[in-house]
Amino acid sequence: AVVSTQSTGEFSEPFKEYIDMDSFLVGVTSLKFNRNIFMEIFDKFDKDQSGSISRSEFIELTKELGQDMTDAEVDEFIQEADCDGDGDIDKEEFLAYFQSRQM
Repeated sequence: AVVSTQSTGEFSEPFKEYIDMDSFLVGVTSLKFNRNIFMEIFDKFDKDQSGSISRSEFIELTKELGQDMTDAEVDEFIQEADCDGDGDIDKEEFLAYFQSRQM
């Protein structure tokens, strides 16, 4: 499971220090799909609790994880996950994206 502190909802230092975005995505997709775990991960991205992950929220969290993704990498992820094309990733899109990548 994702290592976080319950009080702040932020990732712990060891998690920030050793994870890169590729490893994060591989690790997350290698988890046996558990809707509750993926909903918790979604909530970490959805900083404003709007029910969707904006481009800026995605970028903010990847920077917290120590990743400096290019605009093209961010756009690619959003394009793949954003089924309705509104530019944001809602919870169902997020869950569907990772569920579809299960082994």
